This record gives sequence, structure tokens and C-alpha cells, in this order.
Amino acid sequence: MADILDTLLDESMLGLVIIVLVVVLSTGYVYIQQMQAPAGGGATPRNANVPPGTRGNVQGGGHMGAAAALAVNAIATANLTEQQMRLHRSLPSRHGARTITICVDSLLRDKESDRIAWITEDTPNVLADLLQIADVYLLCVVADEKNKAMMERIRSFLLTSHPALAFDDKTKRGLKTHKILFCTTTIGKIAFVRQIEPQFHVEVDKIAVRDLEKHVPRIVHVTSTAQQDAPVGPAAHHVADTFAGYFKLLSALAGP
Repeated sequence: MADILDTLLDESMLGLVIIVLVVVLSTGYVYIQQMQAPAGGGATPRNANVPPGTRGNVQGGGHMGAAAALAVNAIATANLTEQQMRLHRSLPSRHGARTITICVDSLLRDKESDRIAWITEDTPNVLADLLQIADVYLLCVVADEKNKAMMERIRSFLLTSHPALAFDDKTKRGLKTHKILFCTTTIGKIAFVRQIEPQFHVEVDKIAVRDLEKHVPRIVHVTSTAQQDAPVGPAAHHVADTFAGYFKLLSALAGP
């Protein structure tokens, strides 16, 4: 009987020692992790709501990193024309910077053919004005992502058909090749917009508008059947029959 009691006591002591060791090791691990954590709040959470273009640039820097990235894209107003200044005052921005995404179908007709053309004569001029007051991405849905020649024709037309759209190394404004993005579905286009996180989006597809109205502060739905098909929502503030017509009206309403 005594031997049995001694054995039970030995096993109890061993179990207690193991529990104490586990607690000590766990406490030490947590302490080491806290000591190694960077000052200033640590890395930005993966799904944090950071300004467009700053995701991945704010590690360990929090809001200071985001502000620094935005400062690079801040809009310089000194050399803006009166038309551009009116648009600048009328469009939403964030911390002095602005990102706009535009569906190419609101700009071009017959985009996948040799007859590719601007929808209206003043479309490229209005686009050029937006390029001076925003970081602009053009989103193009195509039927075949393997048709490289067709995508290059669209890209070349956008970049070279109007001199006002050319990128200026001095002002760092103008249309950039890598900001003309292609996809084959509306879902792909929606994914682009949500990744870019613009303050303003121009769209022709009512399905895309309805999906994005919860994520984009302001959307313009360009459609010839606005009265019948225009979606309703807090972000889809405006509906227009043409891209250029909307922004020209917006500029006129802004006043002198």
C-alpha cells in the first residue's frame, strides 16, 4: 500500500512540474514576441483600410507611412486651367490626392475593331483634364485575353491618338501604360476597382455599378437609358448619357 502511495505522489509531482514548465515557457514566448514587435503600433493589418496606392507601403509606419505615400500623389494646383480647377473643386479627394477609375467603354466605340474611335470629339480633352487632377486608371473588358494584338491596338490608341494625353515627365501627369488594365469579365473589372480603391469611378455596366456602390464614394453611370436602368444608392450620385457631357456639366455647375 505504501509503495502505491509513493508512486501516486511521484506521478503527481511530475505532472505539477510539467504544468509549471508549460506556464513558464508560454509566458517567456509572449514576452519575447512583445519585445520584438516594432514600435508605433506594428505592421498594418492585412485588411486594413488604407488609402489607394499605399497598401504595402505602410508596414511599421501606420498613418505616417500612408500620409507620406499620399503626399507623393498630391495634386499641384498652381498650373491648372480654370476648367481643371473647377473639376478639382467638384470631385472627391483624400488628403490632397485623388484616384479615378474609368471604364474604357465610356470613352471608346468599336474598341476591338479597326474602327476604334472616341465616343465624342471632346472625350480626350476631358480625359486630359482629369489626368491633371487625379491618378487615373483605365479599365478595359475584352473578349479574348490572348489577343495581344487587339489589346496593343487599344492601348496604342489611348496613348497616342491625342497629344494632351501624353505623359509629362516634368509634371508627372498624363496617361501611363501600366495604368491601362485589361480583363475579360465584369467580375474582373469590379475586382480591379476594389483593389485600386478610387474616390471616383466611371462605369457603363449597371451590374458593376450596383456591386461597387458600397465601396466607391462616388460613381457616374454612363448610360443612354438612364431613366429606366439607373441604379439607386448613396454612392451612385450621378447618371449621364456621355462621359464628356457629365464632366463638362459638372465644371459649369461649379461656377467661376
